[in-house]
Amino acid sequence: MVESRGIDYGTNYSNPNDIPRGPEIIKEPEDLVIVTGESSAFIECIAMGNPKPTYKWYREVFTREEVSWKIDTRYTTTNGRLTISNPVDQLDTGDYQCEASNKFGSVLSRIVQVSFGVLSEFPSDDIIPQNVRAETGAVFQCPQLHYKPEVVYRWYKDEPWNFVSSKRFPNIFLSRNGKLYFSELTSADTGLYYCLASLAPDLHSRLSSDSGAVMVSMPTPVVVKDNAAAMRNPVIHNDFIAIFPTSVLLGETISMECMAFGSEPLKYHWTRENKGMPDRTTFYSNNRELRISDVKLGDSGIYTCHVRSGYTWMSTRKSAYLKIEAKPTTVYPLKSRLIDKGSNVTWRCMVIAIPKAHFTWYKNSKLLTNGNGVEINGNTLKITNLSAKLHNGIYQCVATNKHGSSYTAAQLRVVEFKPTFFKNPVTPIQTVCRGTNTTIMCRPEAAPYPNFTWTKNGQEITDIENKVTILPNGNLILHNIQDDDAGIYTCAATNPLGTASSSGNLTVVGRSAIPIGPRASQVLLNETAFLYCQGSVVPFMDHVYKWLFNNQPIAVDKDPHYSMATSDRDQRSGLYIRSAQFRHSGIYTCILETPVDSVESSAMLYVKGPPGPVAGVYALQLPGIERGFQVIWTDGDSHMAPIQFFTILAANNYHRNYVPIVENIPYQNTLLSTKYPRSFIVEKLYPGLQYSFKVQATNYFGRGPVSLPSVYYSVPEDSPDKAPDEVGGGGGSVGTLKITWTKLEPKDQGGSGIGYMVYWREKFDSPWLFTKIEGNMNEFSAYVGRSKFYTKYEVQVQAFNNIGPGPNSSIVTIYSAEDLPVAVPEEIGGSGYNESAINVTWSPVPENRETVKGKVLGYIITYWNRWEADPLVTGVSYPGQRSWGLITGLRYFDSDHFMYVQVYNSAGPGPPSRRATITTKGEAPLLYPRIIRVKSHGPDTVKVTWRGISTGNTEEALKGYKVRVWALNNDIRTARDYLMPRDTNLGIINGIRKGVLYNLRVLGYSNGGDGKLSPMVVFTLVPSQRMNIGDIVKRFYLAYLKIKVGDLDKSWAHTMIYLHCKVKCEVDINHEHNSDIDFVETSTKERENFNQTELNDLVRDPGLSKVLSGLLASRLEEKNLLQKETNVTFFYQNKEKDLLTFFTIGRDFVYCCDVAGLLNMMGVEQYDLS
Repeated sequence: MVESRGIDYGTNYSNPNDIPRGPEIIKEPEDLVIVTGESSAFIECIAMGNPKPTYKWYREVFTREEVSWKIDTRYTTTNGRLTISNPVDQLDTGDYQCEASNKFGSVLSRIVQVSFGVLSEFPSDDIIPQNVRAETGAVFQCPQLHYKPEVVYRWYKDEPWNFVSSKRFPNIFLSRNGKLYFSELTSADTGLYYCLASLAPDLHSRLSSDSGAVMVSMPTPVVVKDNAAAMRNPVIHNDFIAIFPTSVLLGETISMECMAFGSEPLKYHWTRENKGMPDRTTFYSNNRELRISDVKLGDSGIYTCHVRSGYTWMSTRKSAYLKIEAKPTTVYPLKSRLIDKGSNVTWRCMVIAIPKAHFTWYKNSKLLTNGNGVEINGNTLKITNLSAKLHNGIYQCVATNKHGSSYTAAQLRVVEFKPTFFKNPVTPIQTVCRGTNTTIMCRPEAAPYPNFTWTKNGQEITDIENKVTILPNGNLILHNIQDDDAGIYTCAATNPLGTASSSGNLTVVGRSAIPIGPRASQVLLNETAFLYCQGSVVPFMDHVYKWLFNNQPIAVDKDPHYSMATSDRDQRSGLYIRSAQFRHSGIYTCILETPVDSVESSAMLYVKGPPGPVAGVYALQLPGIERGFQVIWTDGDSHMAPIQFFTILAANNYHRNYVPIVENIPYQNTLLSTKYPRSFIVEKLYPGLQYSFKVQATNYFGRGPVSLPSVYYSVPEDSPDKAPDEVGGGGGSVGTLKITWTKLEPKDQGGSGIGYMVYWREKFDSPWLFTKIEGNMNEFSAYVGRSKFYTKYEVQVQAFNNIGPGPNSSIVTIYSAEDLPVAVPEEIGGSGYNESAINVTWSPVPENRETVKGKVLGYIITYWNRWEADPLVTGVSYPGQRSWGLITGLRYFDSDHFMYVQVYNSAGPGPPSRRATITTKGEAPLLYPRIIRVKSHGPDTVKVTWRGISTGNTEEALKGYKVRVWALNNDIRTARDYLMPRDTNLGIINGIRKGVLYNLRVLGYSNGGDGKLSPMVVFTLVPSQRMNIGDIVKRFYLAYLKIKVGDLDKSWAHTMIYLHCKVKCEVDINHEHNSDIDFVETSTKERENFNQTELNDLVRDPGLSKVLSGLLASRLEEKNLLQKETNVTFFYQNKEKDLLTFFTIGRDFVYCCDVAGLLNMMGVEQYDLS
């Protein structure tokens, strides 16, 4: 008996890299294509071995001409790399082979070819312009040029950066054959097209340089001429289906191309006869190209390209057979062998090759023939009566067919040495359990194979039935071990060259047990189960627990559903199954392992929950079932609760989402026949559709998952059941009757050949007229004559298919297309509305069919400035029957504007009216009222006085004043205006609530609009006599400055006051009514640093303490905001004292009489609202 031997057999090396061995090729050389003009090129093979291999290169392998510097100084060999300097085609083209050698033998690489790449220039002759018709297909050929070995084509249009690709131009396809195909030409395709050719290697070679030659052709002028519009059905071009490469080999990446002429968009898809697509399939160029990587022999078959028009819905297809052959590929490489002297060895060279390969054998790079114990029979090599002198060496099998060769090599070493236990001594100490069996291994290395003897405590052991067995491989088996079997066991191995022995001590101990093991259990879905496992072992012996699930190890550290409890002391040792799922149902086995034995205990765990998916869903079409099927299935796992209901879901070829069609079918109602396990009849499906079904089961715990889908089943076609919806129409060109409807959805069409019968007649009169429309359209226009404009018609629509007609729709009344109106608006007039708007008036045209020729949709006012040299003529439409229109946004006040008016209907506008001239108003008041005073007048009223304004020559005459009032915290757009006559300078404002702070501003207004707003005044009505002026100041602080007076000594108060007042007082908002725009005037004065007086005021006003005053001054100094020699002055006064001078009190009324002064005192000098 000879065991498998590695290359290290019989050696004492610990490092595998130090083991002597023959050479082995680990990197084969590649075919080389040298680019013309290269200064050097190389081919390379790499081998491993010990000692390190040396290399030789041979050219013209049959004559074995060695290539080295000795025959030509241009050749240099460095390790396994052969470098050719200044390569020359006539000298260096040919077949090359590498040989690697050391003291154990030599091995050959595959034969590689060195050739020179050739890429000629394109012809320099001008190319004849290609005049082609739009909406037709075309193909343009790259001019011919000479190349070797391969070439890659690209095209660009007009400019070198504008490369043509299907992503940018969906109607264009560039084939690997170099031709440029257009499925449909458009005017945008006119231009100059250039072809680029780049030198490329074939699939099994490499270029000596990445920068290969590139040639550019003369331009191909393409002129696309207009053509009559037409929809063209797809036609696959004769060049396709094209397969690249033409000879397909196992393991390559192949491409199949398909290209059709026809009206875009064209949709491509591929199928394979009787099989799905290989899982390595990808699609490119809008599915025109099918690419299969790492092609397998099973990928052969008939492939079909399908092309469908997105417009005409017509389709075409073409098929091609993909044949796959194979260059010889080694399936099982030869393995190196270490064989006893005088033995026999057999090698078989196993390859895949189509067509079949023939085989040659080599030893140490020399052709091997029969003789000296060598027998060659095709792919089998047999050597008998092995001798180291005759047979040691490197053997190589070469399999060859028309596509190439494959090489596999192995070393044969004939060995003989006496036995040794250096690597595999007998186990020194071996502990076993009482009552068990054990094997003591004896594995020496020896050649030839040794004989074995065993001794126990020095006494020879012989085979004893049912007690001791000595195996042919030397191993000793002891059965039913007891205490007296303990002792020293010695194995001795002997062959003709000598004897060696090795010993070990056998110890006998008691067995382990599991007194408390797992028991059969149930657990609800998503809950936790616990399985006990409590073991008993020999004291102080190491032990571990392991768990199996259905005889497979559980990775507790990787699966979060599992965790182990291993506390033997509190008897909580076992396995947790957390968030249990149905897949966790099964047999759990607890294994207790010690160094000497193992014991196990098993139990079943059941997971309860909703039923599992049903299986085997399919359908049958039975006689008497109206547009339906008998759906059949097999129950899934009930998961410990009986199934109560079933739900059948369906999808069709137009709606791929599965939706319930029959729900909550009782379990007992699905036993319709003893012939089928479960079934139910579904009826009233849509005719002409294909249906697929799924089934879902329900039990006490809920609904289970839906089943896998069935295949699709066709419902026989029938005439449409449904009439078209939303029949209507109107509009269109003059003299036509436009009829519209909603197209039937595919599910309602009932089958193929959908079309529509359209009926119409003049209401109350003539008989029905009709037309037949093929295809799924949604409108039709009938010519009724120009004199039949805006005439009532009755229409209805009926769907039909190849089976027959469906029901008619309801009769609907519509109007034929309108004609352009001939009516003209009269009495055009109007007046200025304000300085930038004009109100235009006219007499509406009567709703008369003869003049309006339809229904009035509205009016168009066209206007322009009278005095502009090149006026902007603008038209504005006003919908509906009306007599006026407001034109806004005019640029000039007090300026004349010409205008005319037209009525329009759905056909367009009628003739213009006479021209009218209307003048805009003058400007709104430019001044604002001043010296605003507010005084108490009553319990909810105040009296407001002001100094009036006058108007200038460019302004409209003053009509009066508006007093604008709003709550302090609200936006100005919430303000309420009180109108006052022009000859007064006071007004009474009512509706004022006590205790509320208000803003107030006054403005003048005229026909030109609202004038500018006065400065803002803040006031309030005091709620009672007990509220003093100090309370009003506190409210002002809170409402206006967003801070309480009591917080003025806080560390942050001075910063908030300063920033808030600065923002508040730098902005003046004027609310102009005529433009609805807030004009903002912002101070542009540059920042000035604080002087001594300003700093004193800043410290005094908030009443800061000494510490806070110093902090404020230091922060201002850090920001460079203090003038030189400015110091802090401390003031301890009442916080309200200086504020009182800015407020006035009278009876129960308090108001701020000087807002500018108040805010200026608080540190903001810039306050100018003029």
